[in-house]
Amino acid sequence: MHQEDFCQALGIAPERKYSAEGGPTFKTSFVLLNEAVSRPAVEVLKLLDAALFNLVAGNSDAHGKNFSLLYRPEAISFAPLYDLMCTVADPKIDARPAMKIAGASELNEFVPRTWQKFAADVSISLPFLRRRATEICYAARDRADQVAQSIANQGFEAEALTRYANIVRGRAETIAASV
Repeated sequence: MHQEDFCQALGIAPERKYSAEGGPTFKTSFVLLNEAVSRPAVEVLKLLDAALFNLVAGNSDAHGKNFSLLYRPEAISFAPLYDLMCTVADPKIDARPAMKIAGASELNEFVPRTWQKFAADVSISLPFLRRRATEICYAARDRADQVAQSIANQGFEAEALTRYANIVRGRAETIAASV
C-alpha cells in the first residue's frame, strides 16, 4: 500500500517538514486534501480532528511528514495518524506546534478570533469548528484518566501517565474555553 506524506505530495524537501521552515501549513494541507483525496468532505474532517487532537494532546511535533495520503486501489484517503505523543511533557522539546493554527503557537493565543481565522483558512464553517473542537476537548478531558490507567495496566509507568493525563485535561479545558 503506497503512502505519501504531505511534504512529498506538496513537493517540499523533507528537511523543511516544519511550517516555520517553509513546510506544510494547515491551510496548504487542507487544500491538498480537497484536491487529492477521493472523498474530500470525509477526509478533511479527519485532518481537522487530527489538528485538534494534536493541540489538545500537546503534540508539538505534528509536522508535514506526520500527515500522509494513503493510496489504495479503490480510493485516495487521509492516512491514519501516527507518531502521536505528548511532547509538551518534555521541557527539552519546543512546546510550540510544528504547524500553527491560524498563527497561534501558545495556548494563551487561542481566543475566539483565532478559531474564526482558522475556520476561514481551512474553509470550514465556524459553528462546525467550534462544535467539533468542544467535542474533542471534552472527550479528551473526560477520558484522560481512563486511557492513562488502561496503558498503566499494560505495564507502563503509571506516574508518568498520570502526569500526561493531567496535561491533556488542562489543555482540553483551556482550549474549550477559547472556542
